[in-house]
Amino acid sequence: MIRMVLAIAAIGILVLLLVVTGLALRHFMADARKSSRYKLNARFREEDMLRHDVIAHCYGFESGNGEQYRGNGALVLTNEMIWYSKMATDEMLEIPMSSIREVEIEMEFRGELGEGRLLIVTFERNGQNDRVAFFTEAPFEWRIAILNLSQHPGT
Repeated sequence: MIRMVLAIAAIGILVLLLVVTGLALRHFMADARKSSRYKLNARFREEDMLRHDVIAHCYGFESGNGEQYRGNGALVLTNEMIWYSKMATDEMLEIPMSSIREVEIEMEFRGELGEGRLLIVTFERNGQNDRVAFFTEAPFEWRIAILNLSQHPGT
């Protein structure tokens, strides 16, 4: 009887911890979205953002050289560039449309399995081609939009 009461109490505590953790995570994600949205609005006019994702995940550069920008942040596509700003930092990555060579969708990047399908952008960086990967909502739509712009820059 005592074991049953202890087991029920333990389950109750576990459920309570899960609920509290879930609420805390939900609050954190809401704050993260607000922070990313603020960065976007401070940098871009709404009509200039062709696509945007306030919680994208950057997997860094294939070359592993220099700044990696790994982590969650805001991702924006404009007529001129792909822009990524890492959450809670001032790190920003700008990829001019004129430097983009290829856009692919893959399941892994640098041997790391993605959270889903990854948007992989090959672009010229420091005189050589490099690749960067993003996990974002609707990666196929991002790919189409980027390809359309990189083939017809400035439109």
